[in-house]
Amino acid sequence: MTRDLRNLHWGVFRALRWVVPVMLLVAFSGYRWPVSGELPASLRQELPESAILSSEIEEVFDGRRIRVQLYTEPAGGDAFRARRWVRITLQEPLRQPDVIVYWSTRASAYDRPPLGSQMLGVLDERQPAAFPLPSQAAFLAGRLVFYSLGQHVLIAQVPLPSSI
Repeated sequence: MTRDLRNLHWGVFRALRWVVPVMLLVAFSGYRWPVSGELPASLRQELPESAILSSEIEEVFDGRRIRVQLYTEPAGGDAFRARRWVRITLQEPLRQPDVIVYWSTRASAYDRPPLGSQMLGVLDERQPAAFPLPSQAAFLAGRLVFYSLGQHVLIAQVPLPSSI
């Protein structure tokens, strides 16, 4: 009885010696490698060359510095048609997943963006990000709201001055 079990055991492992590497090769051939974390140039929003720095704000939240620079892109002499841009630079990572930046005229007392806020885009912590502000930002004072979609928590609110 013992000899029969040993022979069976020997035969099974002899067969597995060939089956397991073949299964691993099949598994690795179907593996999808990670996609690059870089956005393609067509989707990346770049600050226009004609934009002029109008103000700079530096805030500290949870020991991490956030620098916000406001730019104005002139539009033919009409102050209300001038487009405003915001450039966000993080000195240290926020250590929050999926940070989304909103613009709002209201402050939020809860752990979510205020009602009526407009999404500007996703914040990449590795490089400065530039976002065009909504047209209302030319004449209304608003604020940038940083929200972590992964943790469902409001990270920071940076007040922005109006251009008038």
